[in-house]
Amino acid sequence: MSTTIIPTIVLGGTGYVAGELLRLLVTHPQLEVVGVMSESKAGEPIKETFPQLQDGLGNLCFGTKQEMLAMLGSGQYALFSAAPHGASAALVAEFITQAEQSNCELTVVDVSADFRYADADAYAAVYGQPHGAPELLDQFASALPEHLTHTDKPHIGHPGC
Repeated sequence: MSTTIIPTIVLGGTGYVAGELLRLLVTHPQLEVVGVMSESKAGEPIKETFPQLQDGLGNLCFGTKQEMLAMLGSGQYALFSAAPHGASAALVAEFITQAEQSNCELTVVDVSADFRYADADAYAAVYGQPHGAPELLDQFASALPEHLTHTDKPHIGHPGC
């Protein structure tokens, strides 16, 4: 088993889904939450929104998108997006671009609906709006873990309920 600790950033950090993600991440043996993005609560301690996470996150504060982008350096990072569907794709695209420019190995897990479909037309048909980053769709795999034994895709789109 690897002992590498992977710095982890969560986008859309104040909602219910982000709270659940953070709850799971703070106990993960290989992922260390280093940043949680919330433009509306930037600078506020995360424990004020999620007091149950105080032991796992200490005095870590919410940060802005620019602060989270600046965290990406060389090495390996994990990014979880809990931003709403329709907003997540464009946001994720910015982080993927920054990672490429920073020589960063980034793995994205998007829990919105933005990367559930392999095709932008299918997304638009279901959600009634164009996809925010159709050029990235072929980089995401979306399936229940027990149905996806292997993927060559670098990123994961959560398959939904």
